[in-house]
Amino acid sequence: MENKLKTEKIPIDYFLEKIDNNDYFSFSRFGDGEIICMFNPSYWKNVNGSTKYNLGDWIYICGEDLKKIIINNHDYFRGFNWCDFESKKFNTGPHRGVECLKFLEDNNIKKIYEGDWQGYDIKKIINSINKHNPVFIGGKHLSNIKYINGITNMELIEIDDLDAYDDKDTIINNIIDKFENGNRMFCFSASVVGKIIIDDLYTVIGNKCFMLDFGSLWDPYCGKLSRSNMREVGFQKFQPYTKMKLE
Repeated sequence: MENKLKTEKIPIDYFLEKIDNNDYFSFSRFGDGEIICMFNPSYWKNVNGSTKYNLGDWIYICGEDLKKIIINNHDYFRGFNWCDFESKKFNTGPHRGVECLKFLEDNNIKKIYEGDWQGYDIKKIINSINKHNPVFIGGKHLSNIKYINGITNMELIEIDDLDAYDDKDTIINNIIDKFENGNRMFCFSASVVGKIIIDDLYTVIGNKCFMLDFGSLWDPYCGKLSRSNMREVGFQKFQPYTKMKLE
């Protein structure tokens, strides 16, 4: 299949400059998990009928909400990894990269972005977002962000690590309350539901605030090695950046 999509790689410095200039934007990142939810939801079902990782039944239906994000095509940054479409892993395994690529093209998406906070200079990210008194949306462990060097003021909208999708409306109301009280930066580490909320809120407050999907970026600084690449290097890589004892 001939690829009609254009791919634009955007350096994180570009986003940080926009933050430093108070130039509001939103950023949402689609990874292999989102692609599975959209095009192969049965992957999440164990042989005995239970869901993998003790997820709720929402995991089987959230893909339709994710597809709506593509169909809506609101004017903000949605980042993909091109390897999700090209590599053998994503075209022969459960990930359905080819189906996602076709869906994007069928919905007249002309360009996708590549950009990821992972691996970038964490000190520069912290320096930029700290100026905006960020509100984080994520699991309880993210309360430990307050111990990260350079964070002087932050708030947390705590969500369930596994089943926040079922609390989507409550989370949205909490964000709106924070917005009405003057907060203008919302940092999501909320998996699937974070992307859906960003899209739902974009037409409401998207031109008046930052909504940034950081994924699992903050986990290891908060005592949680949530990804295999984090476990490979261990807490010692992240310890210099936080006053919290990581163990």
